[in-house]
Amino acid sequence: MTIPSLGRVASLFPHIEKDWWKKAYNEMYLYTDGDCVEVPAITEAECNDIIGISSVQQLLKTQESSIKVLDLCCGQGRHSINLAKRFPSVNFYGIDQSTYLLDLARKRAIEENVQSNVTFQKGDLRRIPASDCSFDLVILLGNSFGHCNDEGDLQSLREASRVLKPGGIFVIDHVDGAWI
Repeated sequence: MTIPSLGRVASLFPHIEKDWWKKAYNEMYLYTDGDCVEVPAITEAECNDIIGISSVQQLLKTQESSIKVLDLCCGQGRHSINLAKRFPSVNFYGIDQSTYLLDLARKRAIEENVQSNVTFQKGDLRRIPASDCSFDLVILLGNSFGHCNDEGDLQSLREASRVLKPGGIFVIDHVDGAWI
């Protein structure tokens, strides 16, 4: 790739604004990526994939009210809301950095009548606003992992591990798992 003012560069990463994603995930995101993040059938299929993991299926099917699921980088809450409708006794917590998407998630939770078992709050996956060992399942979906530098990504994994209960389950989806 060639950038006229820089000439040929080995990597674009040094030229990308730090924490670029803080500005990227807003109303425009839904317009540009809406063909995949706003299609109920895609969300349904992704949630089916999560439930298809045997350990996740066993956990959620118990329907115990003490079960807590953390949806990191939850965006507009599509996975939490879908799963909360299926598992009304399970408590879902979504964390995201986008005020716009969180407001939309809260609105949709009310529309879908799952506001009693879904909570959305602003937060950074590198500093999860939760106590140690507080979640049975942590999900990080939608290619949300890998937006930080290497240290930030490592810190995100440490934080997910910190908030997971012993024996808890951590699910990440990423299109290029070999890159990770």
